[in-house]
Amino acid sequence: MIRAWIRRRDERYLAYRRLRMWLVRRRYGLSRVHRDFFMHAPRYVSPDLVAGEFTFVNSGCYISANVRLGRYVMFGPDVLIMGGDHRFDLAGVPAYFAGRGEGAMTVIGDDVWVGARALIRCGVRIGTGAIVGMGAVVVKDVERYSIVVGNPARVVGVRFSDEEKAEHDRMLSGAPVRPSFVGDLERHSG
Repeated sequence: MIRAWIRRRDERYLAYRRLRMWLVRRRYGLSRVHRDFFMHAPRYVSPDLVAGEFTFVNSGCYISANVRLGRYVMFGPDVLIMGGDHRFDLAGVPAYFAGRGEGAMTVIGDDVWVGARALIRCGVRIGTGAIVGMGAVVVKDVERYSIVVGNPARVVGVRFSDEEKAEHDRMLSGAPVRPSFVGDLERHSG
């Protein structure tokens, strides 16, 4: 009985999230995000954002052009992914008037967790399963399942052993994980 109640609760909440995000996608022009993508009060999000299912963008985030987010990505509040910098290589033209160059594609793999106030430079690739610590400044690519912190971000650990990475990769390549948004009451009701 409790399991059925939990399932109905999750289905109602998922329907609410989908309706809310339909409205948000229309408001921000986000035609390339999955219907189960969720975003909460960003500072700015480029309309060309590509995002997978159950990806969450928290409040205050700034996401520039040419960004692709995988499935199950989580952003803490105030994460910044900054676009192409101002041109400074034009002699006789102040950088202020030189415009911006075309920004490189920023790719964040599946199941990546980016902590609050992390800064990610345009063009960086963050591998599947990586964790970016709060306040980290990511200026170069991050390997799969690495845990990075600091300024500039440096590896301080890995998330899984090789066997666990293979198991996690199998899960990520399969069907979407059935969501439970309000905690795992099912586990405690047995």
